Amino acid sequence: MARATSTLSTFSSGELDPRMRGRTDLKHYLQGALRMRNFRQLAQGGVSTRPGTDMIAELDGKARIIPFIFSESTSYVLAFTEYNCAVFAGRDWRIVTQFAHRFSLTQVQTMDFAQFADTMILVHEQVRPQVLKRTDMNTFEITDLTFDDNETETRLHQPYFKFTAPEVHLVFGSNSGFSAGTTVAVGTYKNNGQQTVNNFWNADHVGKRFQILDVGDNTFKEFEVLSLSTANTYDASVILKDTLTSQAAQLTLDWGEPLFSDLRGYPNTTCFREGRLWFAGSPGRPSGIIASKVEQFFNFDVGTALDDEAIDFSAATSEVRKIEYLIPGRDLTIFTDGAEMFTSVDDGEAITPTNMNVKPQTFYGCKRVKPYVFDSAILFAQRGNGRNIREYFYKDLNQSYSSSSISILAGHLVNKPVDAAVLTSADFAEQYAFYVMENGSMACFHSIREEETRGWSLWFPGVSDAGEKSDIVGYANSDITMADQNTFMSQLDVFQSSSTGDRFISVCVVNDDLFIVSQRSIAGTTRYFLERFNIDRYFDMGITRKSSTPTRTFTGFDDFANHEVAVRSRKAFIGTYKITGAGELTLPESIEPQVMIDVGLPFLAYLKPMPFDAPTRSGDLTGRKRRLNKLIVETFDTLALSAQNEVLLTREVTEDLAGQPKGTNGPQEFKFLGYSREPTVTLTLTEPMKATILSMQAELSY
Repeated sequence: MARATSTLSTFSSGELDPRMRGRTDLKHYLQGALRMRNFRQLAQGGVSTRPGTDMIAELDGKARIIPFIFSESTSYVLAFTEYNCAVFAGRDWRIVTQFAHRFSLTQVQTMDFAQFADTMILVHEQVRPQVLKRTDMNTFEITDLTFDDNETETRLHQPYFKFTAPEVHLVFGSNSGFSAGTTVAVGTYKNNGQQTVNNFWNADHVGKRFQILDVGDNTFKEFEVLSLSTANTYDASVILKDTLTSQAAQLTLDWGEPLFSDLRGYPNTTCFREGRLWFAGSPGRPSGIIASKVEQFFNFDVGTALDDEAIDFSAATSEVRKIEYLIPGRDLTIFTDGAEMFTSVDDGEAITPTNMNVKPQTFYGCKRVKPYVFDSAILFAQRGNGRNIREYFYKDLNQSYSSSSISILAGHLVNKPVDAAVLTSADFAEQYAFYVMENGSMACFHSIREEETRGWSLWFPGVSDAGEKSDIVGYANSDITMADQNTFMSQLDVFQSSSTGDRFISVCVVNDDLFIVSQRSIAGTTRYFLERFNIDRYFDMGITRKSSTPTRTFTGFDDFANHEVAVRSRKAFIGTYKITGAGELTLPESIEPQVMIDVGLPFLAYLKPMPFDAPTRSGDLTGRKRRLNKLIVETFDTLALSAQNEVLLTREVTEDLAGQPKGTNGPQEFKFLGYSREPTVTLTLTEPMKATILSMQAELSY
């Protein structure tokens, strides 16, 4: 019987699509896994179980979280529920204040935001832009955005746009002249005032400012609509804010109404760049881009197009593209529903009204999930179901951008993303991008561009596995099931108290901290929580309780009342126990009294390498029956691990069993029986602890 060895020295390619099982010719096959669930990739090539979470607080309902970072030492998490926002801050991330807002839950999930110092702008196409300002350490104030006006209040420096045909003009009529403060009639006409244009005026115009260019003195002037005519649909009564010349009164062709209003809609994206506040993507002008005057964020007066004056631009292509996001990266990047563009100016030059230029680069389209700068590129979810996550990356050789798919090898993990965040922490070498999916899972992308390594894994709460044909409930019937599957399922007894309906809802990063909003079933009731990932936690919703003297009874677990939780003490897993209705936990007599315990909800973590293959004199073993004799797993600081029915022993007989368990390091050998055409093994944690796997070596017989 011949033997061969298959070595997996790295897992840098992450979890691979099941359809990759036949691609033994690719390097990714020997660097990836068939399943990598609740593991995270390490910069050195290995994988480690994902962190557990601290329970921060219960939320009023389904929420979206976004960061508010004033400085590295003064940061906040904003948890937006329907019409309310809770603000969390401090070392323990406790709630410090709340405020009401205008956004419904549906609008919260798709609103965009941008922050500069202590001010954040919140936008949604159905809601007037909101200004959220930090007025004190733990005090926030939210107001409608108002535009600057001039000293005489005759000009309101808001953006204007003419929503009618170009030939439509205004004609003013008055028996008492056209001085400032005069109430006059204004009608909409074409053909030099010979033909009326009906049904332009709308009740929403009442109280709004309109702007005209007075051809008599070549200056911008404004009027405010007071009422609409009851006799016809082409006249309105207005009050002049400045005196009109006779030429303007007779015929004004250059005029506009507010670009943003309840009638025309509001911007759906915003950003700060080069000292300007930018808006784009309003329903009335989907390809329009506007920017404020330099260092005057609420002044959108275009003036005479001086370099520091406001910018008004249309990103026109052969098709009307609705702008979804403005992202300030290497350039100002414009993501639309059908193309990706950037503002093209010479290196070292600022964007001005006269040099503003937009160049389309790729034509995939962006889904309504906020893109983020990550690993020298901008990641965005492609339109539709978002089955592709792409990176918008500038290539110096071509002097252009490309939008390659980074999820092509793990497309089964990406389906209908709803939220995203990126983490580049000073606490560890890795950097990750996270995408929360509609099904409640969270895809985790790790990348090191300089090393040409990148890959995906999947995180989920409890046993709510997700991904193509891989949920735990139906896992035993999956088409990728191997001979060890029944054994794998029988080892999950400790997790059976966990609900399969738990979900991740929203994600955000604040400095070095990763936060999640979760939906969990606690004692049969659906509840929502804000949680923070903590590398020192081994399970989710972690709570620590201490006692001055050893005891078996601990209190203060009201959030888990009538629910079964996992319990750990001194790095040792004790078991799962039910919390009483009064929030009390009593350990059995078989457990020594403790001075400190951690409780929380366990989550399932497992790793399944690609079917082991190896080259031989007669060719690769692909498709041939072969036996996995043994598997040598290189471990690091591992407290729990099993392969099929063989459990890794982490305690030695010579150890003091009353002491804290120590993590296992070095190679660990597992032996197996049986033949298969696709031999593999599921490595799992049968206890909610931690494991780090650096590499594997499989010995095959054929």
